Amino acid sequence: MPITRFKFTDKKENWHLEETFFDNLNLLLGISGVGKTKILKALEFVCQVATESKCKLNGEAWEIGFKYAGQEYQWKFESSLVKPNFSHFAQPKQSSILFEEVVKKEGDKSTTLLKRNDSSFLLNNEEIPALRQNESAINLLSQIETIRPIHQAFKQQYPDEFDKIKQEFTSIFTTVEDIKVNLTKEAGGIYEFSVNLKEKTSEKWISQWQMSAGMFRTFAHLIEITMAPEDCMPGLTDFILNKTSHLQVILTSHHPYLIRHIHEKRWKLVKRKGGQVSVINALDIPQLQTDEGVDKFIRLTSLPEYEGGIS
Repeated sequence: MPITRFKFTDKKENWHLEETFFDNLNLLLGISGVGKTKILKALEFVCQVATESKCKLNGEAWEIGFKYAGQEYQWKFESSLVKPNFSHFAQPKQSSILFEEVVKKEGDKSTTLLKRNDSSFLLNNEEIPALRQNESAINLLSQIETIRPIHQAFKQQYPDEFDKIKQEFTSIFTTVEDIKVNLTKEAGGIYEFSVNLKEKTSEKWISQWQMSAGMFRTFAHLIEITMAPEDCMPGLTDFILNKTSHLQVILTSHHPYLIRHIHEKRWKLVKRKGGQVSVINALDIPQLQTDEGVDKFIRLTSLPEYEGGIS
C-alpha cells in the first residue's frame, strides 16, 4: 500500500506533522529528537486504528492519501481530546470520533465512500444508524464491499513472503541455517510472537532475546539502522533498494553507509520547531545540488537546516 501524502496532529502532545509527500523510497534524515521515529509511529498508529477495535484514541487527527489495488484513496480522521480527571469518583471519559471520511479518487472525480460526524453516518451516500463512536468505520464496516479493500490495504503492512524473507536473511547472515516464528498464548489470553533462529554449527535454536539487535531488526523489517552491525549494512542496504520496485519503504537512519548509498533525491530532511514538524525534500535544498567534490553526506550534516533541526 503506497502512501502518497500524510499529515498528522496529536493534540494531547501538541505535536503536528505538516503535509508530507512520499515516494517509493523515503529516507528520513535529521538530528536526534526532530521527530523521525515519531513519524513512523504515527503511521503505525493510523494502521492500527484502521484494523483494530480497541485503539486508544485521544485527540489525534490526520489526513492520509494512499493507493491500493489500482485505486487511490484519501482518509480524513479526527478524535476528541479528553483531559485527565484526577477525581477518584468520576468515571474516566473516552475519546470519540468527531469526524471521519474516506474518498476514492479517480482522476478528477472523487467519490465519498463513507462520512461520519457526531450527528450523522453516511455509507455510499446513504444514511445508516450510528455505530460505535470510538472505533474507525473502516474496521467496523470491513465486510462492506466498498470498504473491504481499504481495510485490507492497512492490514497488509508487511509482505506475506516468509520464505523470501528467510532467504534474504540467511544470505546476509551466512552462519544462520533456519528461522521460525512461534505463536504462544500468554496469561490473560494475549498472543505473543517470538522469533527463533538456528545456526549451521549448532543443533540448538536461539531465541530472539539471544539474538543481536541487528539480526532481529533485520529480520523483522523494523530497522533502526544505527543499531545494526557494520558487517550486515551492505547486504541490508541492497535488500532495501532491491525491494523498492514493488514495495514502499519509509525509514530513518544516521548511518553514513546507508545514507551514501541511497540517492539524495530520496532524502527527506526532518525539522522541528516546538511541536511543529516539517519535512523538506533534499532536492529543494540548493546547497546539495552543486557539483562540488565534497561528499554529499558531509555537506548534509553541515547544513544549517540539519544542524539547526530543532528550534
